[in-house]
Amino acid sequence: MDSLENELFFDELGRYGYQLFRTESAEKTAHVLRKIVTSDDARILEGFPIVFSNILLDGLLTFDLVEFENSLPKAYQRRFRMLVAVSYHFIFVIPNNLEARQILSSYLKKRDPELLLTIPQVLASNTPLNIGQGIVLSPERLTNAYGRYFSHRQLEQNESISNKIEKERVELFQKAIALLFTDKQTTLLYKLLDKKPVTKTEKEYFSRTLKPRLKAICNKDLQDLATMILSRG
Repeated sequence: MDSLENELFFDELGRYGYQLFRTESAEKTAHVLRKIVTSDDARILEGFPIVFSNILLDGLLTFDLVEFENSLPKAYQRRFRMLVAVSYHFIFVIPNNLEARQILSSYLKKRDPELLLTIPQVLASNTPLNIGQGIVLSPERLTNAYGRYFSHRQLEQNESISNKIEKERVELFQKAIALLFTDKQTTLLYKLLDKKPVTKTEKEYFSRTLKPRLKAICNKDLQDLATMILSRG
């Protein structure tokens, strides 16, 4: 693969999460995997576990792995099995991985069960991983790249969940305050909360109308009464 092809391929890989890579692409999953496996660029090959794990976890695997392996040139079929075994070993650190593990385990037991034992040993001992065609990968680089990427992915997912919870909380608050106060009353409450200047009339209105209502809302016995009644359906 020449340098221009590499640059274009980096763009393709962006869809699947391996970020040497900049933009998304609509290329088919099998095409992307085939180009990784047959690459002579170690940077691309180091990204296989990341790309492949994303494909599995995002439900993008729409073809049979045995058939895919058989579609590769003979010289690259063992390389593919080795990279799948590396991915299987790494994917244990990802939450909700059971289905992906089962797919990989079934494939490897069928095609090359010995790799289920030898690959973890190679990675644990940091022994250079010879994947054929003159390419040797560093277990340390593979492990570090995978760990960095999926730590970032998990952080993004956690932030997404937190944002959703916060959005729902705000919506519930807005519905609640709308039941208790008019728009003008709510505006006055926010002005007081933000310590913005209020007129004498607004101060008097707050003291006469809104302050007693707020005190009632804060009344613990009233809160307990509401909770007990609501809990009974």
